[in-house]
Amino acid sequence: MAESTYPGSESTTAALLEATGQLREIPGHPGYFVTRNGSVLSARRPVLRELRQYESPQGYLTVTLDRRNRRVHQLVLAAWGPQREDGQETRHLDGIPSHNVLGNLALGTSSENKLDQVRLGTHANARKTHCSRNHEYAVHGYRRSNGQRRCLPCHALNERERQARLKGA
Repeated sequence: MAESTYPGSESTTAALLEATGQLREIPGHPGYFVTRNGSVLSARRPVLRELRQYESPQGYLTVTLDRRNRRVHQLVLAAWGPQREDGQETRHLDGIPSHNVLGNLALGTSSENKLDQVRLGTHANARKTHCSRNHEYAVHGYRRSNGQRRCLPCHALNERERQARLKGA
């Protein structure tokens, strides 16, 4: 674990840094603090120390607080952002899940989060250019059905197969 570069070595340093606006205590986790740029520190021992962050398979940085993994971006907004309401999610405005600076984070709805992903090109379905049979959407076109894109040639083929099954039954 990396030692803090903050002055002093007593846990009272955390209170001093909190008073100067450099740290805020994480709500629900006494003795743990977070900076605006996503550093998470522990004052639960005599020496203020920065906690090691791990990257999840999805690319989010996590830390262990009270024996449970917590996502850093949620901790930053809990301490520095507005009060989170029911149905709100933490959004990364630049689409990079490991960029946990306060200015890059915002609260929003699930729909806003998905629209951000589409806008930034990080949504898995927004990047698709071909159907499963390798027809290019831009050339052959598509239609929406049940919230999904359906390739027109594949749709026509599926419809012919369905009609053949109905005639044979």
